[in-house]
Amino acid sequence: MPEFSNEERNGRLRTTVTLQPGERVSFCRCQKSADLPFCDGTHKTCETTFGPLIVVVPAPEKAPEN
Repeated sequence: MPEFSNEERNGRLRTTVTLQPGERVSFCRCQKSADLPFCDGTHKTCETTFGPLIVVVPAPEKAPEN
């Protein structure tokens, strides 16, 4: 699971998420997830046209062997 932290800035919640190479995370866009900022699938049971925002950090490519 990626590391994340929340902070208040100018009266608004700001979340910073740190991902490592090869990690994948789904962010909630319906604002109804019990696990905000992450998606827990709640969008499937409420009236919304939004699904999750999925972010993938590719693993670094291996250098070719000589």
